[in-house]
Order: sequence, then C-alpha cells, then structure tokens
Amino acid sequence: MATRHTLAIALLLAMIAACGDDSGGSEVGVDGGTDDVAADSDDADAGDNDAGDDDTGDTEADGADSSDSDSSDVDCTPDCVGRVCGDDGCGGTCGAGCGAGETCDDAGLHCLTADGCRVIEVAPGLEVELPVYRAELLSNLGGEGADSFELQLYTDEVGTVDLASEVNRNFQSCEQCLLIVEDDGTLYLADRGTVDMTQDSSPLLGFLDATITDLRASEVTIDESFLSTPVEGGDCVATRSAFRVATSPAACVPNCAGRVCGDDGCGRSCGPGCEEGETCGEGGAFCVDAEGCRIVSFESELTYLPPIYYEASIEAPPGAPAGIIELGFFRDDVGVRDLQTPENQNYGTCAQCVRVFPGDSKTYFADRGSIDIDPSYAPSSGQFSATISNFRAVEVTIDSNTFESTPVPDGTCVSSRGDITLSTPACVPDCEGKICGDDGCGGVCGGGCWPLDACNAEGTSCGAGAACERVEFPPGMVHAAPGTTFPPTNASFDTWTNRSLEYNFMGPPESDPERVQIHLAPDDVGTFELAAQTDWPCDPCLWMTENAVVDAPFWDREFHSVSGTVVVLESASAQDPTALDVVVRDLVMIENQGIGASDIIFPPDGSDCVRGQPAARFRAPAP
Repeated sequence: MATRHTLAIALLLAMIAACGDDSGGSEVGVDGGTDDVAADSDDADAGDNDAGDDDTGDTEADGADSSDSDSSDVDCTPDCVGRVCGDDGCGGTCGAGCGAGETCDDAGLHCLTADGCRVIEVAPGLEVELPVYRAELLSNLGGEGADSFELQLYTDEVGTVDLASEVNRNFQSCEQCLLIVEDDGTLYLADRGTVDMTQDSSPLLGFLDATITDLRASEVTIDESFLSTPVEGGDCVATRSAFRVATSPAACVPNCAGRVCGDDGCGRSCGPGCEEGETCGEGGAFCVDAEGCRIVSFESELTYLPPIYYEASIEAPPGAPAGIIELGFFRDDVGVRDLQTPENQNYGTCAQCVRVFPGDSKTYFADRGSIDIDPSYAPSSGQFSATISNFRAVEVTIDSNTFESTPVPDGTCVSSRGDITLSTPACVPDCEGKICGDDGCGGVCGGGCWPLDACNAEGTSCGAGAACERVEFPPGMVHAAPGTTFPPTNASFDTWTNRSLEYNFMGPPESDPERVQIHLAPDDVGTFELAAQTDWPCDPCLWMTENAVVDAPFWDREFHSVSGTVVVLESASAQDPTALDVVVRDLVMIENQGIGASDIIFPPDGSDCVRGQPAARFRAPAP
C-alpha cells in the first residue's frame, strides 16, 4: 500500500465579534423628541394669540390619529441568524428546512438524519494534492472556519468501491479513505457508503469523476501509526442524497507512466505510439508486431562483463521495469554469425548467445537473426561492436545445471523493428610513462616485451626481456596474385600444397615491413592461437620481411610469429586460394635466421622482437 501523506488539518480559531450597546441611540431619539415638543409648545403659545382653541383642538386630533397608526403597523421580525431549520419566531421556518424523515436540532443549526447524524452538503469541485482530493463543505459543522471533505485514494482502481469494507473502515489500512474534517480538527471517517469512479478517472494521476452514495462518517481519532479509533458517544455526519465530485478538465494529468502507446486517460495518446501493422500491447507498455511479438529497442552502448558477456539496456518509458539484452561469446569468432545454426539454437551449446530480460521475470533466447561482429577486436578483448539483424527471441526456461534452454509452450516472443547496433564506448589508451603492459583498452603500451611477461608492474621496463618494436601493418598492403613474383625473380609467393596455403601481402617499397606472409591449412575457418613452431610448413603462422634485397638468398631481416591470434573469417580452398579474409590480433614476432632443412631456426635469446597493432586485417583479393 502506498505510503500515506501526513495529515495536515489546520486548526482554525473562531473569531467572535462583540456586539455594541445600543442604548446611546435611544437617548438620542428621546432628546430629539423633547426638543420638538418644546418647539411645538412655543408655536402653540404664539398661536393662541391668533387662532385660540381651534389650533389646539387640531393638534390633539392629529396626535390621537398618529398614536392609533403606530400601534396597528408593528410587524414580527424572523430570527434565523446562523440557523438552517426550525421555527423563525414568527410562525415560519428558517432556511430550506429539513427533508423527509429528518429533524432539526434544538439550535436550528443542522438537520439530523433518523440515526442522529448531522446532514452535510459537499461542493462539487475538487482540489487535488495527491493522493488527496479535497472539497469544501457547504454546511458549517461548528465554528466560522471552513470544514472540508477529503477523499484519499491509494490505488488506481476505478468503478464502485465500498467505503464500509473491512479494508476501508480503518484509516491505517484504507485504500479509498473518506474523511470529513471539521475546522477545529475533529475528524469523521466514512463507515458507510460507496464511491463510483468513472472509467476514465485516473486516481493516482489527479483526474477524478466520482458519485458518492449513502455517505455516513463517524467521529474518530487517528494516532501516529494512522490507526483510527471511533470516539465513544461521538458525533456523525451524513449526506441527504447521492452527490458528484470531479476535478476540472484542466486538472487531467496524462497517465503515461510505463507506457509507449495507447490512451493517456485525457483523450490523447502515450509516447510515439505504434507503427503501421503493429498494435498496442497490454497496458500500453509496448507495441506488438504482426507475429505477435513484443517490440523492444535497445540503448546502443554496451557494458563489458568479463570475460565473455556484454549488456545493453532496453529503451523504456519512465516508470517501466528496467530490462537488458545480453550478448555472450564462448569463442572469439568475428564477422557474420548465424544465430539460427543448430549450435546457436540452444543456450547450452551456443557460441554466440543472445538473451533478453525485459524486466518482467521472463527470459527470451534468440531463435532468429544474425550478428555481424566487427573484426577489429575480439569479443573477449572488452572492446566490441556488432550489428544484429532480423532479430527475434522466444520465451524459454534454462536449466540451472545443464544450461539447456527449452521454449515455453504458448510462450511470448520479442523482436526489433530493424537492425540493432551495439558497441562499447570508445576507449582511450592510457600509456603515459609506459613502454609495455596493458593500455587499459585491451592493447599493449609501446612495443611490449618478449617474453610477454617480462614487463614490470609499472609498465616502465621489460626487465630481463627485450622491448619489442611496434610495427603497423598498413591497410594498403596488396595481395600478390598467384603466379606473380616479388622481387622480380622466379619465386612465386602463393602456392598450394596438401598441408599449407601461403599468402603474400606486399606493402609499397617505402613501407616497413615490405612483405607479410600468412600460412594456413586448407579450409581453415575460425580462431587460431599463434605459438612458436619449429616444424615447416607451419600452421598457422606469419612471417614478416623487412628491407628485402633482390635475389638475396635471405632477406635482410625476417621475423616469425610466436604469439597472437588469427581469426579466419572466410575460408580458403584449393578451388579459390585467394578467397581469404583474416584478422590478426596482438601479433608478436621475433627475429629468426631463416629456414633450415626442415626446421625454423631462431636466433639466441635477446634477439629483436616486433609487435603489431591490436588488430590488422588482410583480405585476398583486396577489396
């Protein structure tokens, strides 16, 4: 139940104006009358000289007539000050009087129902201070201060609710609480009656149109825990008939919390709404596509959760549950990967796993679509970018022991309107003062060291190992087609054998290195770790040549791979040996002295080493 607002009931003091003494006015009237009589006497004396007794007789007759008139014209003045019912003192009734079955109290201040409750009348207009809807009482219960009607609503339920229900009869538990608040702080809690709220009302959002019937409220006290207790022998109030209370149309507050579509409760629509061919889902929380799947959109920024997971948030309106999409990678494959392969159709076996948790306790697993993983970085590197196309995921349960996923019979599904592009934020390497060690972005500062663990903790020294020179494989390196030679001799650098396929990539003459040679086994596709090898031909391995000298038995300097990763995106074959797309990551090579009869001969410890950029891509033929 919602947290209750603290009662704020103003205690208004009655101000009674003192009545003034009206005796001074009477004295003024008497004095005036005396002066007039004296003046008339003088006139009479003067008149005796002329008119004698005739004038005197006229005066007496006039006086007698005046006295008779004053006595017959006196009217009764009704006494109804502060009264709404009862005798007005003149044989009439004060105010409109009381209704059938009602009586007037002794003071004439209130009509009383058959059970002795004072009758009240409520003004129809409501003021809103959620969760309180407040109206003024048109009848005065006591002092001169204003009394009020308060309807406190703690749920969004509409329709007819019973104020006398077990829940609503106590202020501590009520969901629809009706209080009458007297100006002196006396409280009356409804113990009878119903509230019928129209279907377009939104009680929690400040829009209400309600009819209240058969209301009675009895005097209570409310303690600090909001427990209400009826006052023994206390008063009660009631309404004569059903009445309506409503907020003004201007007070309608749109109800769009957690909604992206549908009616906002004020005659308008929530959010951007749904597109053509879609429908608004339950509660307006989402749109539904033609397949009946809930449409979800995702924030583009991914968070890396080592070692294999990435997460992004579901875009949701305010008030909606938080949800996520989770990408899991159990191999470092890159490029386009099909989410519909048998391997990827179950969470227990998937190599590229996509799950959605929309925030409603359900789990969805991808059963359709593809994911195109940017080959610049391995999924395990923490730097990542991918685009998911034609995405759909179905509701599943996942076994906590085997991780096997099982579609829920008649379960729901989620989908997206278009491609989903997700990536980690751009990382800025931190290599200040370092020549080796982690750069904070999955790469290595400087050229790194050989052996790889020779870097000290501060990244400032390679210790007993050698500092490796950094080399950048230029993106313009060109694949040499089969049958060409470089340098211009009889040598051919693209050859096919049953054991190894050799590719040569040439840089411009001024580049360093000038040539990179990649050896792979036929039809290799996937991710392969590089290591020092002594057998020839090696599989897989890379050679690098610097400062090639034409027709020399060995080039000036040669380096051989000893560490790194090769990701083969496109398979090479005997039918199309040039169809190759390879990403080489974190390559480390050390100088060697060429090839003996069958072995790769490495120089003694301490020889030079080189390190490539975090990721270099080689394609044959070049795009």
